[in-house]
Order: sequence, then structure tokens, then C-alpha cells
Amino acid sequence: MDEKIKKWLKRAERDLKAAEILMNAQLYADAVYHAHQAAEKAIKAMLLSVGLEIKEHKISGYFYDEFVVNNPEMEEIYDMLVELEKHWLKSRYPLETSKGIWDPDENYTEELAMKLLSYAKKIVGFVKDQLNY
Repeated sequence: MDEKIKKWLKRAERDLKAAEILMNAQLYADAVYHAHQAAEKAIKAMLLSVGLEIKEHKISGYFYDEFVVNNPEMEEIYDMLVELEKHWLKSRYPLETSKGIWDPDENYTEELAMKLLSYAKKIVGFVKDQLNY
């Protein structure tokens, strides 16, 4: 396995660990952010394994086109990735909306953070299995 791919996977594992620590500290928005980062880095490693080096945060389309189109069994991983991508910005910043200020610290619950962390764990595990890591 290419050294760069290994480094991406190592970073994904570290983000998962950070997310778990943040969950235990009840810092749910921060845990969600690191859960997204773990999934993103794992998928980037998988894309790199077929020669695609993506330097964007929204990578679900690349994953779909490269893998899911010919492997419909990967649709569940794609769906989880799409859900996590909805939170990469929202989990980090107060954002102005038509309903007022979205505050990540007030809006991320333990239940939602746990769900998104479980998605990240599944994605990272899936990629590690696919790449024999």
C-alpha cells in the first residue's frame, strides 16, 4: 500500500479518536466535526488508491462516480458520507440563518453526535477493509 494512503488512514483513525474523546467531554459539535474529518480522510485514501487526489471537502460525488456506480452495495456508505458532509461547516461555526443564529454548541445533541460518529466509524472501517489496512 502506498505510503500516502497509509498516512491518510492514520489521520482518519486519529480523528475518530478525537471525536470519541470530545463525545466523552460532551462537546458534541466538535465531535461531529472530527467524525466528518475521519470519514473524509478515509474516503480520500480510497480515492487515492485509484489515482484520484481530491483537495475538496465535499467528496461524496467523487466516491459515487468512482465506486458506487459499479458497486451498488456501497450505497449505504455513500449515504452516510452525504449525511456527514452536511455537518462539516455547521458543526464548526455560528451561522446566520433566516431563523436566527445557528449555534453548534446549542444544536448538536448527544443522540445526533452519536449517530454521526457511528457513521464515521462504519466508513473508516469499510475503507480499511477495502484497502486491506
